[in-house]
Amino acid sequence: MVSSTAPYGTWSSPITAQAITKGANGIADVLVDVITSEVYRVENRPSEAGRNVLVHTKLNKDVVGEGWNVRTGVQEYGGLAAVIHAGVIYFSHLPDGRVY
Repeated sequence: MVSSTAPYGTWSSPITAQAITKGANGIADVLVDVITSEVYRVENRPSEAGRNVLVHTKLNKDVVGEGWNVRTGVQEYGGLAAVIHAGVIYFSHLPDGRVY
């Protein structure tokens, strides 16, 4: 390996932020339906432009389709973007702020 010297902040790194976060889904929230005891999670997906997806944990299956982003800007400091009760899912879609 050949080494070279460059001034601070000018060298090019082979490691990018995208390479570090690719495939690293985070869990934003864990939700439990108190009637059915089913567990869901809201997953942040950097590989999908940071879209948040509601996932049925036991089935490991997305509950919402590709066009949905389960997130809210209103309740970012302690609120939830979704709630499940008796198998019925209610969630906020970030682009329009509506509840579905």
